[in-house]
Amino acid sequence: MFVVLPLGIILWFNSWFLVDSEHSAVVSRKGDFLKVVGPGKYSKIPLIDHVTQIPSGTLYIRSSAPKEFYLYTREKVYLSYEIEWAICSPESAYYLTIDGDYSLLEKSIVRAWSPITMVLVLNYKKKQDLVKDIASLDSSIKSELQEYLQDRGVCIEHVFTKI
Repeated sequence: MFVVLPLGIILWFNSWFLVDSEHSAVVSRKGDFLKVVGPGKYSKIPLIDHVTQIPSGTLYIRSSAPKEFYLYTREKVYLSYEIEWAICSPESAYYLTIDGDYSLLEKSIVRAWSPITMVLVLNYKKKQDLVKDIASLDSSIKSELQEYLQDRGVCIEHVFTKI
């Protein structure tokens, strides 16, 4: 009796979870995806169901240092970036997160940015042309990143490139 009552109370308190307004949650049962829930209070089966909180707002990635690229004429340019992104499919993103850590998703974005940008920058002959056309470059990078990341549950909202 003295063991059963405290154990029952612990299990009862662990059968509820709360999702705040800035997150959605992915519920998995024995490691398999079960459902996505929005903000609110929900029940789960203790010790069987696992809840992973996923941010539902805009996330940001900024380059730590400018990266070197070459124009068509072999002229060097240094570019840095800021990328605004969001998790648009929590179910897809769930498989690339570990207990709510979405750094694998960020790494996928950063790794894709360099080769995409490198290929696009090679189309320019002069730095001045690149400076004038930076909005178009940003738009092209955004669409290429979105296409590359579509199966990862990521939506690219904005790309800002700085020379």
